Amino acid sequence: MPNSKVDYDIAIVGGGVSGIYSGWRLLSNLYDSPILREWAAAGGKLRVAVFEGSGRIGGRLLSARPPGFPDTVCEIGGMRYTSAQTIVRSLVENELNLPHYKQVVDQPQNIVYLRGEQLRYLETQDAHNLPYNLDWAERQQLRPGSGADPSGLLAWAIGQVLPGVLTAKSGQALQEYLQTVTVDGTPLYNHGFWNLLARALSTEAYELARAMVGYDILGSNANAVDLIPEIFDFTPNEQFYLLNGGYDTVPWTLQQRFQQLGGEVIQDAWLAQASKRRGQQWLADRAP
Repeated sequence: MPNSKVDYDIAIVGGGVSGIYSGWRLLSNLYDSPILREWAAAGGKLRVAVFEGSGRIGGRLLSARPPGFPDTVCEIGGMRYTSAQTIVRSLVENELNLPHYKQVVDQPQNIVYLRGEQLRYLETQDAHNLPYNLDWAERQQLRPGSGADPSGLLAWAIGQVLPGVLTAKSGQALQEYLQTVTVDGTPLYNHGFWNLLARALSTEAYELARAMVGYDILGSNANAVDLIPEIFDFTPNEQFYLLNGGYDTVPWTLQQRFQQLGGEVIQDAWLAQASKRRGQQWLADRAP
């Protein structure tokens, strides 16, 4: 049964990044909108609530500190933003002023855990050091001195099935190729990504590449046309940035600012229904 009924001008369902950001923007830019000014004048202030069914604001942004590593932040959800994401970058650096630093990846001394074994990143570039049963062709890609990253097995396998990707591997040329190429007479957009990889990559190599690539989505069986650009099409000279306190400091800081402006965050409760009354105002009906 509903446990309360409260009048709001705006009810936002979901306290993920977009939800809490929307609430903050509504209240911080109130006077840019004639409609919002009208609603605020009618009720004395603009009444905005964010409803979140869980006990945490932030959605898929979640940071954690592992036991024994108090100065290390691990990102369980989204982990970074890039120099190409100008809106996000401006929010983090100029508006919220959150401490951040440039991410440096693939350093030789980085620690890698593969099937319970601890290796240095440099050691993963030699197939003999890896606890995976790769076939001969796959081992050739990771032969001593090659300098190849095991995650590159994904690109290698795609090149075996779709050689044209290697010549049209970025921008509009790549998109046009992927939209028109066929595999066994069937358009590529009707193929799953893993089904495509399985034509040239063993299960062992797939597991290795998935562990090393760092993105679960690249090990999924989503549409091949959507995922292939995630491997080949990168913005030139793009820089990556991490937040000192973890990426979830973004929604937490937005929550604080939203509440300071008079917004209400309702957690551990679901919005059961919203019924319109008194002109533009709505009655939010909460359920536990």
